[in-house]
This record gives sequence, structure tokens and C-alpha cells, in this order.
Amino acid sequence: MNEKFIRILWSGTSQKETGYKQKLVWNSKIKVKSGTVHELKLINFQHPYESAVIEDEHTVSWKSATAGNEAGVILKINGNGSTHLQFTSIPLNFSCSLDNVF
Repeated sequence: MNEKFIRILWSGTSQKETGYKQKLVWNSKIKVKSGTVHELKLINFQHPYESAVIEDEHTVSWKSATAGNEAGVILKINGNGSTHLQFTSIPLNFSCSLDNVF
């Protein structure tokens, strides 16, 4: 298995001067199958209610909201060709293999 860093970003709309209308809640989770998460770094988490945690070696969850800005996480993942990522949130769900990210 190899260690790789992945960056996941999310945002609301980018229409100017409408921040209160742009707010999008990204309370989300990513699960890593056939691999493990070893490190978590936050990108642009600006409010006290925003947080992220490694729940276990396969799961990272966070509470975040954007209003025209970007936020995200950087994850250090130990995986290989069979490693699969599953992203779950209210606005969007997707899955992919780790090889498709790089």
C-alpha cells in the first residue's frame, strides 16, 4: 500500500453580494474501503461550529457551511488500486476509486 494525499473542496454559489442566499451546509462523511486514513488537515474552516474528525481509520466526518467561499479537507490515505472512496452529504454523494483521483 502507498500513502497519498487527496484534497476535497466544496463551496456554495459565487454570485456577489448574496452571501445569506448562498449558504450551503456540507455536513459530510467520507469512507475509505480497502485503505486507511492517517491524517486530516482543514482548509478554510472559519467558524466555531465547523469541525472535522477522523472517526476511525476508515471514516472522516465534518460539519461545514460555505457561502461563496471554498472549504475542504486534505486527507493522507494509505491505499492501493482496490481502495475506494465514498463521499456522503446532503448536497452531493459520489464514490470513486483512489486511482481515479490521481
